Amino acid sequence: MSPPRLSLLALSGIVAGCSGGSGGSGSPESSFEEQEMSACNDAGASYLPRTDAGTYSQVVGPAGGTVTADDGTTVVIPPGALSKNATIDITYNPYAPTLAQAQPLAVAHLFSPEGQHFLKPISVTLAFDPCSLPPGATVQGVSVWTAPSASNVYQALPTKVTDATHLTATTTDFCNMIPGVRVSGTVTLVVDGG
Repeated sequence: MSPPRLSLLALSGIVAGCSGGSGGSGSPESSFEEQEMSACNDAGASYLPRTDAGTYSQVVGPAGGTVTADDGTTVVIPPGALSKNATIDITYNPYAPTLAQAQPLAVAHLFSPEGQHFLKPISVTLAFDPCSLPPGATVQGVSVWTAPSASNVYQALPTKVTDATHLTATTTDFCNMIPGVRVSGTVTLVVDGG
């Protein structure tokens, strides 16, 4: 008989912190909602997840550079963020620790070298599935969440909505990153006696 396992079951709820007051200078909320509906209803504009397990790599140096995967996942490193050349990798990571602080909206990506510290903030753009938003949630409540590969303690990064299926976050360190939306409601621990 195997020991009991704990699993988390997050019940859907209302997005926390979705007031339109801290928006910034973008389009009004209604245009994001229209984009969400369009993305869910129009197959041409829908989120297209990566299905490969490939890694996209590029050497970037002190002059800066951009690494882009075929799903639109992008890392932009400004000049001066690196003191020497580094091989920057973007890897699809379906085995990342579970995001328990928010509802995931896509599969995680591992950015490496993991733990790489940048001298200036870099930007990371990730694709997300707007059709996975829980009832009542909008893209304004979506963030990019980050944690080391051996940890499930994720933290939200400063994030902006780029378009109906992409988010851009800023960070100074590399590790797992995943788009998610914080939901309120009950988190229940379920003991599996199997």
